[in-house]
Amino acid sequence: MKRLAVALALPLLLTVGGCGGSSGTPAAAPAGSPATTPTTSAVATSTPSPVADPISFGDRGRSCVWDSLGKTYAYAETIRVTRPLTVDAFTPAGPDLAGLRISKPLYAPLTGRQGRGSGSWLGNMPPRSDWGDLNWAGRAPLTGVRVLPGRYNLFWTARPVDTRAGWTSWQLTWVDADGATGSSTYHDRTRFNVHC
Repeated sequence: MKRLAVALALPLLLTVGGCGGSSGTPAAAPAGSPATTPTTSAVATSTPSPVADPISFGDRGRSCVWDSLGKTYAYAETIRVTRPLTVDAFTPAGPDLAGLRISKPLYAPLTGRQGRGSGSWLGNMPPRSDWGDLNWAGRAPLTGVRVLPGRYNLFWTARPVDTRAGWTSWQLTWVDADGATGSSTYHDRTRFNVHC
């Protein structure tokens, strides 16, 4: 039993004996051994942070419109732009685009308390009672326009002409003042002629 206790304690003593002083400094190399200097293998590098998306959209959503074949719907979506951009295009994405007729997008700047946010209406325009909030009178073609930081409404109409019709998202492609190109995605899945 004594031998077992000594055998178990010996590695512990050797481990403690090899440590440095109480200050945590490394122990000196034994005589006849080359001295070693601690080195670090990690090199500090800085990685440029990714450029923030200059466009944010109001709502994300999912909607289904039943009994919509051949009917026109007007849409509005609010965006916030954080740096000057020139808009190349605002286009839908998804497998069922062939079943849709979509108008060219328009935009209008929002000032003060304007900005109802996103919405959709049966017909090719929102009701007159919403025109002031949406800045409906300020609409202009979106493609090729230089926009400054601020809030804007985007407008478009969609008419399903097939039973399989809809989009999964929209891409807004742009060029900034430095010539950098990019795209921002509006995630809004919309399906026509189906129940959700």
